[in-house]
Amino acid sequence: MNYQVDLFCRQDSGNCLVFFVRGLMDRQAFLRLMQAIVELTAPLSGCKVLLDLQDITCDLGLENLVELKAELSIFPWTAVGKLKLAMVTTPHPEQYHGLRQLTLPVSQLGIDVEAFCESRRAIEWLAKETDLRIC
Repeated sequence: MNYQVDLFCRQDSGNCLVFFVRGLMDRQAFLRLMQAIVELTAPLSGCKVLLDLQDITCDLGLENLVELKAELSIFPWTAVGKLKLAMVTTPHPEQYHGLRQLTLPVSQLGIDVEAFCESRRAIEWLAKETDLRIC
């Protein structure tokens, strides 16, 4: 798996990171991606993150969710503060269903997260102001 990151800073709506991810997404790759999110968003207050996962092949199953929850909980999410995360994949049912399952261990960390099959809907969701939980 590899990714490219772009940062957009807007005075009125804060910071937004966009990750364009390609390749095979297995448990270790997802953990590396989440580690990068922690590191890049830590200095940014109230950051919004768009994960474009339309060009990945997902190799994560239900058996990985319990392990992911435990492994993700050791990351310093409190350093991140408010975080809103939109994950976008293709509308292919298997790919979208797998991504929906990944939102569970992430949301249990106190992160406002949603899965989408359209970038436009993800951007609209990120743009909405909500009461974000503090991690």
